[in-house]
Amino acid sequence: MSVRNKEVMAGVGTAGVEGVRSEFRREENGLEEEKGWKEERGKREEKERREEQVPREAQGSRRGRLTERDRELMGHLGLTRYLRTDQVSRLVFAGRSQPVVSTRLGELSTRGAGRRPWLRRLAYVIREARRVLVWALTTEGYEVAESVLGRQMRIQRHDVAPQFLEHATGMNELYVGLAEKRDGKSGSWQAMRGKPATDFARVPAAAAWRWVPTEDLELSFQDFDRQSLASIDKRLQPDAVIESARLRRRWLIEYETGTASVRNTEHRAATLTKLQRYDTFLTAVVDGDPQRSHYRLHYRDAAEPELLFVTLGEPRQATITQAIAEYFRSTSPRRMMFRARAVTLDQAKREFRQWLLGEVLAPKPQTAVPPAPAQLTLAAPAITISPKEMQIVLGYATALHASLSSVGAVPPQLVGETRSILQATATLYDAFKTLRAIAREANRPVPAYVDERARYFVLSLLDRLGVRKAAR
Repeated sequence: MSVRNKEVMAGVGTAGVEGVRSEFRREENGLEEEKGWKEERGKREEKERREEQVPREAQGSRRGRLTERDRELMGHLGLTRYLRTDQVSRLVFAGRSQPVVSTRLGELSTRGAGRRPWLRRLAYVIREARRVLVWALTTEGYEVAESVLGRQMRIQRHDVAPQFLEHATGMNELYVGLAEKRDGKSGSWQAMRGKPATDFARVPAAAAWRWVPTEDLELSFQDFDRQSLASIDKRLQPDAVIESARLRRRWLIEYETGTASVRNTEHRAATLTKLQRYDTFLTAVVDGDPQRSHYRLHYRDAAEPELLFVTLGEPRQATITQAIAEYFRSTSPRRMMFRARAVTLDQAKREFRQWLLGEVLAPKPQTAVPPAPAQLTLAAPAITISPKEMQIVLGYATALHASLSSVGAVPPQLVGETRSILQATATLYDAFKTLRAIAREANRPVPAYVDERARYFVLSLLDRLGVRKAAR
């Protein structure tokens, strides 16, 4: 006991000795507790300092460090911006149970020791009153995505409204369908123990194909306003763009959910309104130079563009296909044409996996065709002419038909030959289409159609007359 404490004890009566001793004990216990608290705080601060010296993307969550699977997930989210839980599962957690996926996503979206979360959790409500979780990147997550993609990314300051999250994730379903690993079997877990995981989809290499999200797209152009007799500034923002340097093609994609009209040109989101804007962007001549268009000013490469309307079902696809054909029939024959068509989401996945990944599509089941009744036919001698001779003959026949029709003197027997001519045209078109597919698979230059406007007209005519049904 210190001298001061002894003096204090001497000046206190016997009755108060025990009270003073109790006071001293409480004081000493408080000092010990404060000392232990300071030591604990010092250890915690030292641990945080050590963690700050580790690169942010290498810091672990509660269950371990950031894995290669996590890094690839952030690369996918950097390209698409939003992904649903089921889409994340198909990309990087194929074959895993839902609790495993939810647990790991929860860890990546939770603040850990000395680090901030990499993911953010959003949600929207569908018509069945069910809440759907959507995942996005934080600023720290974008830093990891940039290291995976090898380029700087544009970070959006605000998220889209919840009602547009369904549209964004629906568009990204096409990306997931292309990027997901179909052969995800990497062996049993006993055989893979101690080895790096390979059962997740990696970010697509730019040499194979490139996905450009809508946030990185702003295609500006000028259009002539007939009312004000002046040029006005406009812009296009496709829902996504897919590029292939190997095929030298670029697909401008519009995701059609069926909420907007198709033919109401007064509506800004109508399909025909979009088609008109794309027509100006892709074909309108700039500064009187027929070789220059707004598209060529934005993209200096030789990639051929194609406008692709992706629908959720076949009825919407058929309606848009008909609207596209009507639009091209109504434009000037001298107007430059461009490729535009409508496909379902499932059809787009199959086609892009065939074109970009080289997958062989399973043949469609053939419907049994009843045998034709036996007829007595005479074998006609084979006729072989050159393409130049065919062009001269068809041109001359067309001129004769126009002259005879002007005076109402078309021979009656020509009516029976018309179907044969149409069937021959359909056969030539199918053969040319097969030639283009073979050249595309062999990585050779794909021959282009001679006249896009004539092609749409002929295909619509053959479909209407039942000679050749158009693809639905």
